[in-house]
Amino acid sequence: STDKSKDIIKKYASVDNRIRTFYSEINQGVSRSRNIGLKSFSGDYVVFLDADDFITKDAIKIMVEASEKYNGDVIDSYHLIIYKNKKKTSYFTENKVPKEIIVMANLNSNIEVLTKSTYITGKLIKKDLLKDLYFDEDLRRYEDLVFEHKLKLRLNNMVFLDKVIYYYYQVPDSLINT
Repeated sequence: STDKSKDIIKKYASVDNRIRTFYSEINQGVSRSRNIGLKSFSGDYVVFLDADDFITKDAIKIMVEASEKYNGDVIDSYHLIIYKNKKKTSYFTENKVPKEIIVMANLNSNIEVLTKSTYITGKLIKKDLLKDLYFDEDLRRYEDLVFEHKLKLRLNNMVFLDKVIYYYYQVPDSLINT
């Protein structure tokens, strides 16, 4: 990072012992960073959040409650996609998500699970599904697509929520758009 992120993170970590910091002198890619997190986390769930995106204040609470209520291995929701260029900002959601809270089940009982959102960001994932599952560090793009399809082979119940709790920014010069 070329901004003051490291100082901000250190400040938060100094007052909250739940925050553990990991730094690298060179950018080794998003897959490397996510793998460090996967090898180091100690909670019951994982949620990936990109640096320029954000979630609602109650997003984690909502997803944990849904996981407990529906025995969900993976909890997903609408992503509000915010696309900015020099002329305007556009907002839209994906139309792949069901119009109600729904337990999608697993691949054997509902093949539609394969066609749902492939963003790994914003999903609440139970730790049991993540044993020995890592991102391919040789991929510079679509690493989340590969990871998510491997993850889907392990799940029993995938739950979609009828709410926007993840805000996904896209800009013309981002990695995915260049």
